[in-house]
Amino acid sequence: MSFFRKLFGGGSFEELRADADRQFEERDFGAAKITYEKALAKAKGAPADAATHVERRVGESRDALARLRIEEADRLVREDEPGLARTELVSAQEIAASRSLQDEIMRRIERLDDGLQRADARDRADDVVDASDDEIYEALAGTWVEDQTEEYDSLGERFRRAYLALHARDVDTALPLLESIVEGARDPRYVWYELGRARVLAAALRRAEAAKAAAAATEKTTAGAEGDAAAEALAKPVDGGPGESEGAAARAAAAPTDDPTDALFRSGEEALRKFLSRIGPDEGGLTRLATHVELAGLASLLRNDDAAAEKELRAATEALPDETRAWLVLGQWLRQKKRYDEAYDVLRDGIRVMSETVPDIGLELELAFLERDRGNDADAIRLLEPILERVSRGELDYRPDIAVPLAEAYEKTGQLRRASDVWRHLAHGSDVQNHERYHREAARLLVRLGDEDEAHRMLVRALEIAKTDESRAELEASLEKLGGPRRS
Repeated sequence: MSFFRKLFGGGSFEELRADADRQFEERDFGAAKITYEKALAKAKGAPADAATHVERRVGESRDALARLRIEEADRLVREDEPGLARTELVSAQEIAASRSLQDEIMRRIERLDDGLQRADARDRADDVVDASDDEIYEALAGTWVEDQTEEYDSLGERFRRAYLALHARDVDTALPLLESIVEGARDPRYVWYELGRARVLAAALRRAEAAKAAAAATEKTTAGAEGDAAAEALAKPVDGGPGESEGAAARAAAAPTDDPTDALFRSGEEALRKFLSRIGPDEGGLTRLATHVELAGLASLLRNDDAAAEKELRAATEALPDETRAWLVLGQWLRQKKRYDEAYDVLRDGIRVMSETVPDIGLELELAFLERDRGNDADAIRLLEPILERVSRGELDYRPDIAVPLAEAYEKTGQLRRASDVWRHLAHGSDVQNHERYHREAARLLVRLGDEDEAHRMLVRALEIAKTDESRAELEASLEKLGGPRRS
């Protein structure tokens, strides 16, 4: 069965059931669960005993997956890794279907040192090994095409310094170096792209800094706004005399007619177009794709020109028809513009060209987000669940970009228990900076489910890691509603 057919649920009820039974017997319980669920979606008109068999096997597959996680947790406990073991058990609880197995897992979790697990998650998140400049440069060079590598190598150490500075967003170092390199190069091609993105980044950073300064100035002057307004009213000439028109003209002249960073954005746009003009129609690889995406963004930013932005993104798919990321970016843009049918067609085209052995998770996720935005939460869940399971296989925690929308879709479809389980799993993962939010969301749903003891425990943990006084006050109020302090 092709990947495309698998993704869109191809096959009849009987074919899917047969595939799932084979997978179950081979102990490939993850694949069996997914296939059984697809069969259930096509069970209308099937014999009642066959449908019952499939439904029962879904639960058995989930429980089997949970028991595999429990075995892994037991091994980790024996190796003195209680924190990692707890993460495995939380995952097992989310997967388990039977209430008896869920209760058994919860009892195991309670016996582990939860504080050690949380400390372990923080340590993993903070345990970042600094790479050397050589290692960073080699890693980035791995994305270049052959003629790009040859050009950059010919530019020597000054280009290497500029490139690493640009990677570090140090435009004050990178931009003058790249300007000088382009000016002195014999036949610059790809370096025009680097100069273009350096100019665009410099403009973006300067605009952000100006906005930050303006916001600070506004906040500083707010307190005296009433006095300033009164003084201006007293100084204004009466009956619209010449002084009033002169003051208006002066204010208009003083007001900027153009953002000063626009010129730098436009010079970046010019450099990017020079790069495209200097390579052939089948050259450039991912750098060509990045250029079209950058130009699309500039068309929207500088001119609010959706037609020009779309033209750039479609040009990328025409130049790179076998590059799934080109289809992904166009499909994402169309979804954001609420052109859902066109987005769906584009994403299907992308799936048709992607490798069956190495699927592009980005395309699959975008399809799920498309269904979510259309209001088809059940279809979004159907797509998100196998992605999360596949990505999480062998991992200790969930990817938030997949798990968060899945939890939200579960809640929208009334599956509060599943939604709360996902939030609880995230709350014990390595995405430490969002732990407070995950604990809050889990607690909110647990209250709705009537599990106030567990909700209370989630809120206590959120309070322990809250970063602001406002958050702490909100959490304390929520705890009071649940009866105040208690043993968590």
